[in-house]
Amino acid sequence: MKTKLMADDVCLIDLRPADEFASQHLPGARNVPYDQLDQRLAELPKDKEVVVYCRGRLCAYANVASQQLQAAGFKVATFNQSVWEWSRVMTETE
Repeated sequence: MKTKLMADDVCLIDLRPADEFASQHLPGARNVPYDQLDQRLAELPKDKEVVVYCRGRLCAYANVASQQLQAAGFKVATFNQSVWEWSRVMTETE
């Protein structure tokens, strides 16, 4: 998953509120808060896979957003780990 998230052909979307995004986010991620997703669909690329994440496994927003994006015609995947968990993944070897 680490390689996939770092690929140029992936659009990484952080669904958390702007203040949480500002404090820490995954490298290359864009902030599109979950409550703004419907209004901002036009900003997302249809020619790339969209990977969404939120606060981790216990946050349902990423799964719900994935379903919404898929219904809107996007190729989408869900990253169900937190930013903290990501920092651990980044320190592991491939």
